[in-house]
Amino acid sequence: DSALRLPVWELLARARRAEGNAAAAIRAARGGLAVAPEYAPLLVELADLLANGATGWEEAEAPARSALAVLDRVKAPQRVGPAEWTAAVQALTARAYAAWGLVLFKRNDVAGAIRQLEAALRQQPAGDATLHYRLGRLYAVAGRTREARVALAEAARTAGAELRALARQALAGLPE
Repeated sequence: DSALRLPVWELLARARRAEGNAAAAIRAARGGLAVAPEYAPLLVELADLLANGATGWEEAEAPARSALAVLDRVKAPQRVGPAEWTAAVQALTARAYAAWGLVLFKRNDVAGAIRQLEAALRQQPAGDATLHYRLGRLYAVAGRTREARVALAEAARTAGAELRALARQALAGLPE
C-alpha cells in the first residue's frame, strides 16, 4: 500500500524496456495499471511499448486515448511547481499522441497519423529526432515535400548517428 508502488511499477517497466525486454516491460506496465488504471505515466508507457512493437500494436490506441483523457483533467499536486508540472504533462501528452499516431500509420491512415504526430510536436516544440523523422517520412508519403524536408532536416540535425543517417538518406530521396 506504499505511495511508491506506482513509481516502482513505472521504473520496472522502463528498466525492462532498457534491457530490450518489451514483453516484460508491458507486463510491468499492466501490473501497475491493475493497481491504478488511470496512472498516466504507465498508460503512456504501455501505449508507447505496444505501438512500437511488431505485434500487439493494435491495442496501443486505448491506453494512449486514456492517457490523454487523464492528462487533460489531472491537477498538479501542491509539492510540484507549475513549470515542472507543465513540462511533465506536455512530455507525457506528446508521447501519447506519438503512440496513437504510430498506430494510425500501421493502419495505413497517413492523414490521421500526421495529425497525431503534429499534435505530439505541438506539445514538445523541440520534439525529438524520432518524432521529426517519422513525421518527415509521413509528409513525404502524403506528397508534402516541403514539410518533409523541414522535418527530416531537423531529425538529421538533432539525431544520433543511426537516425541521422536514415534522415539524410530520406532527404536525398525526396523529389526536387
